[in-house]
Amino acid sequence: MGLTLDGFAELVSEKEPHRPEMDPPESWWKNRSGSWSISLKRCTLHVMKPLRIPVIVLLAFNGISAIFGGGALMIDTTGQSIGMPLSLLRYSPFEDFLIPGILLFLFNGLSSVLVAIAVGKKAKGYPLLVMGQGVASVTWIVTQVIMIRGIGMLHYLYGSIGLVVLLAGIYFHIYRAAKRLGARGA
Repeated sequence: MGLTLDGFAELVSEKEPHRPEMDPPESWWKNRSGSWSISLKRCTLHVMKPLRIPVIVLLAFNGISAIFGGGALMIDTTGQSIGMPLSLLRYSPFEDFLIPGILLFLFNGLSSVLVAIAVGKKAKGYPLLVMGQGVASVTWIVTQVIMIRGIGMLHYLYGSIGLVVLLAGIYFHIYRAAKRLGARGA
């Protein structure tokens, strides 16, 4: 006793009238034998390009803000120029913000910008780069929260960006795999 396609159509039609022009092409759902199934390759074609643009924006935002933040911490290792007291580091292995600034600059800043460029150019293997950058961003935030033993709004913001980038990288990887399988006729 599951919900059938006809039952779903009736459920939807109660709320708003059916508009045939909004239906996906039948080729998305019908396979060669004439039975109904979803084609991952055909469905993802319509969302792949629009998804790349926000990922590039998120990577660029993450990268540029980390370059400025990391650069500021490398220049002023006390953190006072950006309103970060040295007391934040009391539970960390660092005496000042030099090493965290360098790490932030390189692994969240420079790498995010380079991955954004790779996504824009559709460089070979860019889905793995996106996943890696998502993992790096989430790891940075989790480590920071553990070391300062506190959490703030920016942790939620940049942690969410890292998670979205990671999930987008997984999606890009699945899409590319489906595309390769489709090209082989599998």
